[in-house]
Amino acid sequence: VSVSFPTNPYFGSTSMPSKFGFTPGDILGRDTRSWSLVYRWFTHAFVHSSFLHVLFNMMFLVGVGKQIERIMGTCAFLVLVATMIATCSIVLVAAEMLTWVVLSPGRLVEGNLVGFSGVLFGLFTLFALHQPREVVFNMWGLDVPAPWAPVALLLIQTVLFPSASFVGHASGMVAGAAYR
Repeated sequence: VSVSFPTNPYFGSTSMPSKFGFTPGDILGRDTRSWSLVYRWFTHAFVHSSFLHVLFNMMFLVGVGKQIERIMGTCAFLVLVATMIATCSIVLVAAEMLTWVVLSPGRLVEGNLVGFSGVLFGLFTLFALHQPREVVFNMWGLDVPAPWAPVALLLIQTVLFPSASFVGHASGMVAGAAYR
């Protein structure tokens, strides 16, 4: 289930992304109540910035998710998705920590991250890495060997949607590769 509401009357004038989105820097930051917002490590995957965001995520989930679910079974797939959500959040916090060390006091991620895309990149990476090397994905006319397909998709997505979170999607790729 995905929720996409720019504003919601039940939460006042504050938008859903600001209530349920994930900001890795806040976990490390100055606000002592940050750790009370641990639910955001999971809720960010179910809040989207627009209807098109939900639509693209769900189309991709149907395409890749049903193939993985068929192989693993429904219960194992649900556990995998929950693990991917948590792992993406952990990778984002680790990347933010690295940014603080290298660029202190810089921030890698500004604003709230929302959407299921990181999880989808994780699932796609996991799926692609389990394909034989001879398998080629045709991505908009480009033949890409399976292990490189997630990287190609990330680059294509970055060009087509420059405002999308490169770091959020890359965190999914790391999570998928780590799960392998």
